[in-house]
Amino acid sequence: MRYLEYRAPCALEQIRCILSIPTKKTDVRLVRHLTAQEMQSILNAPDPVRRVGIRDRAMLHLCFAGGLRVSELVGVRAVDVRLQPEPNVLIHGKGRRERCIPLWKETASAVRAWLSVRGQVLAPELFINARNGCMTRAGFECILRKHARAAEKHCASLSSKWKSRCMMRSFHSLGKSVLNS
Repeated sequence: MRYLEYRAPCALEQIRCILSIPTKKTDVRLVRHLTAQEMQSILNAPDPVRRVGIRDRAMLHLCFAGGLRVSELVGVRAVDVRLQPEPNVLIHGKGRRERCIPLWKETASAVRAWLSVRGQVLAPELFINARNGCMTRAGFECILRKHARAAEKHCASLSSKWKSRCMMRSFHSLGKSVLNS
């Protein structure tokens, strides 16, 4: 209606009446966080023997350990990962912000395992899809959904939480809360 105020001045009186209607206040629902057991079952879901399982495990570990946004995760370049002397990764965030995140031992070993099977790929990104192209947000969402469903077998409480948006926020929030503690 604010747009129409300028586009249709002849209807200004009606538009002002509509704009004067108060907006309905709604309750904002809290994001349901994953417990440590739920998170561990998701991290253990990828098959550590297959190439895609090694990649998925490294992606999930890095996302969790760094509290990364999905866009930050899929944007990590292979040259931004340093495993010696202290394992860390350079993250390029929103607004051209950069931060260097130290890696946990388990995360560093997962990333090291992925780099050993990744091979020579033309894509500069660390994580690649099945066609050796860069991973997308939708691709990671699909991977997370797949492993969350698989993890439900070991952790029944995940069945109510695997919806993709809620899971993504919970995954991100739990990683942040662990980092801040």
